[in-house]
Amino acid sequence: LQAAQLANSSEVKAGDLVMAIGNPFGSTQSSVSLGIVSAITHNPIAPRIQTDAALNDGNSGGPLINTRGEIVGINQISLSSRGGGQTGVNYAIPIDKVKSIVEDIIDFGKVKRNWLGIDVGELPYRDSTQNGMVQSIMVVRNVESQSPAEKSGIQAGDIISKMDERPIKGISAFYEMFYNTPIGSVVEFEIIRQEKTMHKTVQLVEEP
Repeated sequence: LQAAQLANSSEVKAGDLVMAIGNPFGSTQSSVSLGIVSAITHNPIAPRIQTDAALNDGNSGGPLINTRGEIVGINQISLSSRGGGQTGVNYAIPIDKVKSIVEDIIDFGKVKRNWLGIDVGELPYRDSTQNGMVQSIMVVRNVESQSPAEKSGIQAGDIISKMDERPIKGISAFYEMFYNTPIGSVVEFEIIRQEKTMHKTVQLVEEP
């Protein structure tokens, strides 16, 4: 037997044909279920591949593979109806995320993440430069004591508009950039405070 090849899960798209392999309900033989990728959840901390390939108890930890036999994800969880039946809403962890987690555990014995020390929220506004379309801005709700954010001068109520000159359009976009920045990096935030624009430089540290 040869080890299965790992795919590039960033190339996975809704509509792709996939198969889930596992031991549902502790069956003595492995089983295979067929389905498609229903959606991709782009959450930087916990991204997910949604599939309608049936997953049941005992499938978690098994591979989700494409038609070339490459692993695109690790089966994780199924949302069931109140009666416990299949709903067709099943999730797998993208293999790119799995690889980064495994590499951290091998190298450091744990998963490492950046830490800024802020709690943020979103506010909608109408962008006059985009034909009045509703956009989202990211507002700092709270700053933790002795955090990199506090030391740099970021305050509750600040609007974070850019990170290293890249515009931030809401929380998801911010965290995607933030968690893909190496620990120890020095980044510059453009913030708006009481209609005044200013810049704050922060060195990212490991989450305590």
